[in-house]
Amino acid sequence: MLIHKTESPPEVHALNGVAERAILSVFSHVRADLEASGAPKTFWPQAAAHAADILNRTTCPPHDRCTCYEALTGDKPRVMSIWPFGCRAYAVKPKPKRSKTSLDSTAIEAINLGRSAAQPGAYLLWNASEHKVVSASDVWFDETYMPWRKAGDRRIGDPVPTPGDADAAQPPTLPMIEDGQLPTGTLGTLAAEFDRVIRREEPGLPKTSAARLSKRVLVLFSGPYARPDGLVAELLRRDLAVTAIDSDSAKGGDSRHDILDNACYESLLRRVQRGEYVAIFAAPPCSTFSISRFVRSSSSQDGGPPAVRFRSLDQVTGAKECDPSRHKRELQQANKVVSRMCGLLRAAAEVGTEFAIENPADRGDPTRPELFMHPEHAPLWLMPQVKELSQFASCRDATFPMCAFGAPYLKHTTFLFTPGLEHDFQDLDNMRCPPGALTERAGGEKVDGQWNSARAAAYPSDLNRFIAAALSRLVVSREEVHLPAAVERHRRGAGRLAHEGEPPSASRSTTILHTLRRNLSDNADAPSSSEQPSPLPSNRSADADSVAPAPPPTASPVAPSTPAVQRTPATPMHRAPATPLYPVLEESPASPLSLIHI
Repeated sequence: MLIHKTESPPEVHALNGVAERAILSVFSHVRADLEASGAPKTFWPQAAAHAADILNRTTCPPHDRCTCYEALTGDKPRVMSIWPFGCRAYAVKPKPKRSKTSLDSTAIEAINLGRSAAQPGAYLLWNASEHKVVSASDVWFDETYMPWRKAGDRRIGDPVPTPGDADAAQPPTLPMIEDGQLPTGTLGTLAAEFDRVIRREEPGLPKTSAARLSKRVLVLFSGPYARPDGLVAELLRRDLAVTAIDSDSAKGGDSRHDILDNACYESLLRRVQRGEYVAIFAAPPCSTFSISRFVRSSSSQDGGPPAVRFRSLDQVTGAKECDPSRHKRELQQANKVVSRMCGLLRAAAEVGTEFAIENPADRGDPTRPELFMHPEHAPLWLMPQVKELSQFASCRDATFPMCAFGAPYLKHTTFLFTPGLEHDFQDLDNMRCPPGALTERAGGEKVDGQWNSARAAAYPSDLNRFIAAALSRLVVSREEVHLPAAVERHRRGAGRLAHEGEPPSASRSTTILHTLRRNLSDNADAPSSSEQPSPLPSNRSADADSVAPAPPPTASPVAPSTPAVQRTPATPMHRAPATPLYPVLEESPASPLSLIHI
């Protein structure tokens, strides 16, 4: 590999394009890092080194298909050891500076300046208390806290501190290559390598994703929280924990349950990214997508709300001649809801969470005469974000009439779902209305001052039970996951340590609960196998703290020769926020119905 040195006349930047472009890229990162972290400008050399470390591992030369680092070394770059410039860091003090009898902290609080080029495997940190730069390898990072920013604006998120690994095998500097030694190995794209890095499997972990070990379901735009035969209630009856989100106060929610609120959306996004949900069911508002807007109503003086989306002329996201005073704001909010919903579902697909979306069927496709009504109907399924999400998650779809589940109206509905739900949802395409089922219309009429399409938005009870049964079958019990022997020994050892008096941590509370439950069950009779799940309490309300707990199962005597059957109470479980060595399901101390309160 040869490196040629060339020179250009002063101030003639066009003849020195490569160097000028490299300087622009580096200092664009430097300005962004200094601005985001609030760091003094005197730290620009460290910010420049940090930027070069990132660019070497994430960018590629023009018309190339691998990063600069891989092109030079032949090794795939690893980026998970790079942490935000200027974030808070905790460096563990070396052993000579720690004392068993001292009450001083065993770590120093510092600020991250990037990885050390001179010491592979170490980070450079600014020790503000001593006003000097130090290096350390045993470092924990709080990546969303920026100490240099103004007071009150330092916290930009809420994750737990994470240990850093500076990756001594790949320091920020490029290794020296002797003349005649060319890099070898198969080159891949940056996207493929990034996917490999974030999805790599660590030794000792089960193959099942953390989301599949959860027993919590997120229901977006859930409808009435307290409906006795609603989807939330049916999920609770199947021992699933539920996070219900709906901003309509008439349904039990409020503005704190609105995904258009940034705090609510960011909180949900973090929970989804942690793999907290085994499944998500979303039914976004369909007012702007409804076929009823193309049908003029005789029961309203203005004929009903006009169409605000059209299939042709690229107006699926909104009609260009939409009346600003009446429907423009409604259209903008609907588009933002769809965009944020797709953001949550894409994050869910990345961690193994299954999802399904419900909305009215496409009534503008002439190739489906049984559904066709108007050539300009633009349903949710034609929105660019939904089409991209469907392709990303390899989604399937199924269309069925609501009357097949006991509704008195037709209302063709489509489910878009991930492959994990295909076993239950694939047969919806074959469902038809029973004879004599159609006695009402689902839209186009005003009754007692309310459009009948609003009343038809509620799911039939049979459909709620069908959806809840499908989602409950996604849950994977811990007994179905075969953990390696080393992980099992670690789990049993952690339980013994916590039982013998060590202060329990969040990741060990489940072990203690299971130990106590096992000890109690050894002294009690096993419950009858014919016992039915406890019914949903009648005094359940939208407030999570006011939900009455389910009564414990009663026990029936068994013969002494019959082996004891341990039965876990029907208390919903959820995954612990902290991520231990193996996925943990932790007993929820509160109600299974979890409402977002920011």
